[in-house]
Amino acid sequence: MPFHEWYTANRLYIRIATGVFLFILVIRMFFMEAYRIPSPSMENTLLPGDYIFANKFVYGYRSPDKFPVLGFTIPSFSFPAFSDPERNEVIVFSHPDIDKVSGYHYIKRIAGIPGDTVLIKQKLCYINGRLIDDRSKLKFGNIFRLEGDGSTRLFPGGNHWNEDFYGPLVVPKKDMLLSLSDSVMNNAWVQVIRYENPGSTIINAGSGIFLNGNKITTYRVKDNYYFVMGDNRDNSYDSRFWGFVSRENIQGPASFIYWSVNPASDGYTDLFRFSRIFKIID
Repeated sequence: MPFHEWYTANRLYIRIATGVFLFILVIRMFFMEAYRIPSPSMENTLLPGDYIFANKFVYGYRSPDKFPVLGFTIPSFSFPAFSDPERNEVIVFSHPDIDKVSGYHYIKRIAGIPGDTVLIKQKLCYINGRLIDDRSKLKFGNIFRLEGDGSTRLFPGGNHWNEDFYGPLVVPKKDMLLSLSDSVMNNAWVQVIRYENPGSTIINAGSGIFLNGNKITTYRVKDNYYFVMGDNRDNSYDSRFWGFVSRENIQGPASFIYWSVNPASDGYTDLFRFSRIFKIID
């Protein structure tokens, strides 16, 4: 069949397919982004094989300067934020200190917002002295660590914390004046100073912190930061290990599961988890 005859016969379907394609592109550009959950770090809330949508609009969003797929340049502009990230929200974010692959994103739950004091006791998280964990959403393994049994793997280092007994740690807040006199906390503040001063030389010596060769005793924070954790407390690589997430690196809250495939299926039974489709993430 000649192409023009095929096109005439299928013109309605082609227009519908084109409209759907453009609609999906616009939605992904400005409102929603799709992600696949690759690991069990957010069990029991999210499972490996869940496909989710994250809302890019609610926290404020800067539009791309290139049109998806086609790649041509378009004007870029910023949307105002409708709200800021809150405790217990599940968020999608990037992290320049741990992101080794361009475009890679992470998904965790916010434990501490700017200015909070985070403390973990017996695997449970306390914020400003108040328990915030909902145990029904969490998963725990059979690992039980003792208080004072320190781990060298954890952020910020130089203390006796472990994954189950952690903190107290203050989450940096914009315009907060950090005192750089505590050698243990200096390990945490160096991360913030390094992130906010790209290209500068920051040295954390026994005698203090030096920024471009000059010793500094205080530092005023320029951005807001967050402390995030996985719901699978014994199998999550999160802020306990690599530190804070800056506000500008948070893409948006995870909204709902739009599809779910069981990676442990034999291919014939339980391959699709229909009961999870359109499940709201909270």
